[in-house]
Amino acid sequence: MVVPRNGSTEEFARRLCERLKELHSNRRSLAERMNVSEATVRNWENGKHFPAISLRAKLCDELGMSAEDLHLPPFNDKDGA
Repeated sequence: MVVPRNGSTEEFARRLCERLKELHSNRRSLAERMNVSEATVRNWENGKHFPAISLRAKLCDELGMSAEDLHLPPFNDKDGA
């Protein structure tokens, strides 16, 4: 896996977990809103991988954050699911 220019999966995972706490939300709720499985969100929370490019804009909207603030790589990077 190529480490993106603006962060790592661990940085993204840390920020995602912080934001879910700030919003008094949880994995299940986010998974439902994103139309993904809880296992997918768990993988994000554990820093296993970034969200698929097709989900990133929606994730940013759901969390009220920019991709940069979430430490997501640019949308044009190819870094996996």
